[in-house]
Amino acid sequence: RLAATEQNLNLLKSFEGVITPDFSLYGDLPRAVQIWNCFRNRALAFWMQCNNIKIIPTVSWSDQESYLWCFDGLRPGGTVAVSGNGCYFNKYSRKRFLNGFFEMTERLIPDRIIAVGYIPAELKQRSDVVLHKDIHSSEGADSMGNGSAFMAGEFGEYVTEKY
Repeated sequence: RLAATEQNLNLLKSFEGVITPDFSLYGDLPRAVQIWNCFRNRALAFWMQCNNIKIIPTVSWSDQESYLWCFDGLRPGGTVAVSGNGCYFNKYSRKRFLNGFFEMTERLIPDRIIAVGYIPAELKQRSDVVLHKDIHSSEGADSMGNGSAFMAGEFGEYVTEKY
């Protein structure tokens, strides 16, 4: 709800930046809901930027068909965030996450990728992946996958003015 977000505007502004929300694009959701959730991700990021909040955009995908639209609105280069939460329950989900991750890196060519939550071991070795750790998860951050705020100095060098 935008009203709830507006109530938290001052709180969000107290952080150096915000990793934008990640409304799920689970493969079992109807395609229209996936597209709507992708739109909500971008709309909230835009709203934050219009309110002078520095952001790191979250990128998500569901399956190969989602590649047609899930990277829209994101500028190549810079820093993005990804969340692997919910993508490790079985081999199929894990493979789908990895395929999307590699597709994202080819299309967006990010300088840095902030990994929130579970990330497959082979991605942890990449020099462009930074693990976001906090109190919610021993693996990474925010086990809910709902976006995170970060304190001064934590990811400040990675935030973007506009994407």
